[in-house]
Formats: sequence, C-alpha cells, structure tokens
Amino acid sequence: AWAVHKAHHILTVSEATRRDVIRLLNVPPEKVTTIHLAADPAFRPLPRPMVLETLNRYGLRPGYLLFVGTLEPRKNLPGLFTAYRRLLDRGVTDAPLVIVGGRGWLYEEVFTSMEDLRLTDRVRFLDTVPNADLPSLYNGASLFALPSFYEGFGLTALEAMACGVPVVVSNRGSLPEMVGEAGVQADPDDPEGIAEGMATVLCDPGLRQQLERLGKARATAFSWDRTARETLEVYRRVLAESGE
Repeated sequence: AWAVHKAHHILTVSEATRRDVIRLLNVPPEKVTTIHLAADPAFRPLPRPMVLETLNRYGLRPGYLLFVGTLEPRKNLPGLFTAYRRLLDRGVTDAPLVIVGGRGWLYEEVFTSMEDLRLTDRVRFLDTVPNADLPSLYNGASLFALPSFYEGFGLTALEAMACGVPVVVSNRGSLPEMVGEAGVQADPDDPEGIAEGMATVLCDPGLRQQLERLGKARATAFSWDRTARETLEVYRRVLAESGE
C-alpha cells in the first residue's frame, strides 16, 4: 500500500484490476490507467503436422480438453474436475482433460479432488512445459477451460483464443473483459453451469466454429505494440505533469 500511494501513477493490466486497486487501496481513479497485455505472436493456428509432432511427444491425440495455469486454489480446479466428471458420466465426451502448469500453494487439494472424483485415469498432468510446446498444445485441444475464482488478466484464455480454440471461462474478475462475446462464461461456484457451458461447446459444431472465429478476432485486438505505445504515453504524461 505504501508503494501504491507514493507512486506518481499506477498501471494495471485490466479494468477489473483497476477497480480493485481503486476500491481496496483507496486510490484516486485518475491515478490508475489500464493497459492490457497481449498473447505472443507464437500463439496462432498451426499446421497440423507441427501440432501432431508435439502431441506425439506427450502421448496425446487431438481433441482433449485443456487447462493451462498454476495449480492453486483460485484456479478452481476442483470445480473444473466436478464439471468434467459430469460430462463423462453423461456421455458428453470421453476425451481426457489435460492440465498444464506447475504446483503452486495449497496444490494438494487438486490431487485430492481428482482422486475423490475417480478421475486419476482421465486427467493428464503435464506439469510445466517448454514455452515452445505451448502453442501446439493449445492447437490440439477441442476446448480450453479456465473457471477461476479470480484472474487479474487471464493471459492463457487469450492465448487459447489466438490459437483458434473455443474457451469456457469464469464470469468473474478480468475474464469477461478479456473474452467478451468470444467465449462461454460460467459461474465458478456452479460446477453444473461449468459443465453445461463445456457441453454446449462440445456438442454444437456451429457454435464451435463461431467461437473459433470470434476468439481469433478478439485476440488480435490485443497486441504488444499497442501495450508498448500506451505505456510510453502514460510515462510521457506523468513526466510532463511532474516537470521532469
């Protein structure tokens, strides 16, 4: 809090985070500017042979469901597992759920939940993977899910959309802001709602194609050139106001 109030200006990566800074730290709104991040250009639709080469190294076939992120409570993996269990029980899908990400704080509940739901043979944990493999892993998925309780930005959802993968995300934090109408949103406290959102995407080819198209278009609205330009503009304005 001390650094926030001593700063000349504060940059946040989403409007959701900006509102939190203003509300929780009692910062004047004019002192906080939102500048969005962007997906790296490497995240894009890739040629099928390139995707298959990567998937083969991980023992995967195209069509799995995908989550990318640190294993920690705010990511709501138990909620995702509950939704996935319902999809399996209802015969909506038999595709595996692939989890990419390192172990964070209180990660143990992730594995406890998986075991309690009898998903040990259905969920694949890849841990952290080389950055060069991530675009292909996104490309090989039929759906990307991120039902987090809170995200400051939600970069992995943007990366998935840039690769042309339909996304099902939480309706909280920054995710509605990032995804807009280009993805399906669900209440992270409602596993049934998450399951319904995933089922809708998996069972409706027309919707899938629409989300693939909208997601790619949405992702192009975020660029590092724009991020750099807007950041430079804020620095120039703050320096001018301070007389430096």
